[in-house]
Amino acid sequence: MNSQITHYTKFGMNIKGHFEEIECHIAEIGNHQVVLGTSWLEKHNPDINWEKHELRFPSKFCSENCLPLPHIFKLHTGEVEELDTFLECHQDFLQLYAEGKEEPPKKTLEEMIPPQYHEWKGVFPEKDTAHLPPHRPYNIKIKLIPRAKIKHGLIYSTGPKEDEELRNTLKRQLEAGLICLSTSSMTSPIIFVKKKNGKLRLCVNYHYLNSITKKNVYLLPLPSDLIEKL
Repeated sequence: MNSQITHYTKFGMNIKGHFEEIECHIAEIGNHQVVLGTSWLEKHNPDINWEKHELRFPSKFCSENCLPLPHIFKLHTGEVEELDTFLECHQDFLQLYAEGKEEPPKKTLEEMIPPQYHEWKGVFPEKDTAHLPPHRPYNIKIKLIPRAKIKHGLIYSTGPKEDEELRNTLKRQLEAGLICLSTSSMTSPIIFVKKKNGKLRLCVNYHYLNSITKKNVYLLPLPSDLIEKL
């Protein structure tokens, strides 16, 4: 690498579900798109299976900052020449999800419920699930561990389809009163998971928030004792 480095850029990098904001120097590196060096490997400390070309991100740093859920990722097939260049970011390697399949026809409520349960189909009408129940006297509060470090979640890169789904979801849930504008000093990132039918499921990564939440250690009664008292 003999090029003179004069500029750098920042962008969101996605390696099959492993997300991070990365800063790269701009230089002539031949046919390579990105070169991740030893410092990157030391920071993320991945487990590498050289025989199967598989990669894990089990480190505490990745679980708190980069991963929505633990995954095993398969590297792009090819010859691994050097440690600093085997993680080249090819387009196929960076693709998180495969193209969705054609969506099957939507079933009616009667088709989804077995005939023997049709008399109870009114228990789960969709129109009643779009709103919260009446407000009760008690509110739930998330208590954090004293002096816990407040973090701002990373913004994961999304495509046009994900952006549209996010806008529609936020609009629908705001209008229904299921969510409200946030006043929290902490943020948690969102990620979309593709369903079997090709639709997108919106998920929020509360991993770090859960780790600093004060646990409720109230003991529940034994189920066997409750059954005996019925």
